[in-house]
Amino acid sequence: MNNAFAEYYSKIDFFKGLIIYIILAVCILSPKSILLKITSNQQVITNIDFVVYSSLFLVTIICFFHTFKINRSIFNESNLKCTIICFFCIVALMVISAILLEKFHIKNNNESALENSSKTGYYFLFIISAIILGPFVEEMVYRFCFFRGLAQYNELLAHLIVALIFGFMHCGNAYFKSFDYHELSNMIPYFFMSLGLSIAYTKTGNIIFPIMIHSAINSMAAFK
Repeated sequence: MNNAFAEYYSKIDFFKGLIIYIILAVCILSPKSILLKITSNQQVITNIDFVVYSSLFLVTIICFFHTFKINRSIFNESNLKCTIICFFCIVALMVISAILLEKFHIKNNNESALENSSKTGYYFLFIISAIILGPFVEEMVYRFCFFRGLAQYNELLAHLIVALIFGFMHCGNAYFKSFDYHELSNMIPYFFMSLGLSIAYTKTGNIIFPIMIHSAINSMAAFK
């Protein structure tokens, strides 16, 4: 895959991403799942997110510093058009799947938490985490490390596996809070989101475009 923003890739990058993912999963899923059982204070949860993502942002920069090479020529008409199309397709699929889930009275607790976090006194920290740090760290892990590594063997499986991991990561807190399998249904919108982001990555050949789309989608959820 020709990639001007993350030009160099080796098998060791996959394992770097795996380590960052494990840290992210442990820090986000475990403490937040415990906190959600004893408190609904979104300020505490927002602070945890900020500390985790800001730390992993620095770790990601250090781990992949050698890969960063921004080439202005990547911002061509074709890549920008592809990015816009992928963005609207992702939004449409997420909205449709969310409506269908709502028909079955399944509430998206992750989206509700995102909206509640945006209304706390730590709004600035929330914006940084949700719109800047989170998309960067997650796209470097899911797309650059996991998807790119798996796609070398089977691109279709790479799309599906990464989408499942991405979806579970965004719904795991709610599931571990109640162990209600209905919560896993909320993976569906994020499954589509991940597929769209991976397609944007393969079509543009540059990780910066999935980051931009991810950031835009988080912005919509935060400000609606």
